[in-house]
Amino acid sequence: MLSRVRSAAGSIPWNWSAAALIGAAWTNACLDERGLKATSVVYLGGSAGVGPGAGGGESGAGAAGDTEGGASNGGSAGGSGGPFVVGGGGGATGGTSGAQSGSAGSGAPTGGLGGHEDARCPDLDANTVLDCDETILKNAGYQGDDLTKSWSSDTNVELTWNSKDGQDHDESGALAVTNQSVGTMDGNTMAGGYQCVAVSGGTVYRFAVQISVPDYAGDTKGGMQLLFFDNQACGGELLDHPTTNFVKGEAWKLADLLYLTPPTARSAQIRLVVTKPFRQTPLPVLFDNVLVHTD
Repeated sequence: MLSRVRSAAGSIPWNWSAAALIGAAWTNACLDERGLKATSVVYLGGSAGVGPGAGGGESGAGAAGDTEGGASNGGSAGGSGGPFVVGGGGGATGGTSGAQSGSAGSGAPTGGLGGHEDARCPDLDANTVLDCDETILKNAGYQGDDLTKSWSSDTNVELTWNSKDGQDHDESGALAVTNQSVGTMDGNTMAGGYQCVAVSGGTVYRFAVQISVPDYAGDTKGGMQLLFFDNQACGGELLDHPTTNFVKGEAWKLADLLYLTPPTARSAQIRLVVTKPFRQTPLPVLFDNVLVHTD
């Protein structure tokens, strides 16, 4: 049975207010170095290779990542591609002669997962549905809408639009979050941008986001924090505050979490957060393609 995931920072300080929790110094967040190529997508849980979808003839399917189907006697249509690509070529007829090829397969999402081909957004959870079509967040891909209409910021945090995109889409971009808290004390500060969404209690949700941190940012890291409340306006009792893994590095990386909400949860504050040493110079961290949906 799936049990609720606790925050990487430890047990909940039940006597803290949400504001005190958000502004606290965090020093032991889990660091995850999983990477995403800037022009490709990682599919969680997928086993097929990245590349064109598998082809398939009557008596032999091409391997995942092949552009041609296996040789066959009938030259039938190629197999379906992944959610973002056309299928592989059809199998050759005439046994080894290869006199005629079958038609190309479709790019329907029924085939094995392949690489994306200029998709509008990724499928980070590999469920064959584009994330931008199922996420419950507003402006999760930063398509140029006014950020102030969708995302709010903590004190000492600057939110700006950045042209660098998690999928190299020129028409899109990313949210740049700069934690501007600086001090002479030891320890880390965590702050970021957020929005409130309604959630159902006792329900499994998938959370994922692509993050890019400058290579020269030292110990600055990016991640996602989730604050769950017992009313629908992200107020009332704070029920739990789990976090995803935290990442660093210029290449796009994935922060993600599969989580069972508390039974009485009615809303969640989705927080794109930057953690940094107080003494370190503030630098922007990029977030793109935020996924939140029931699993």
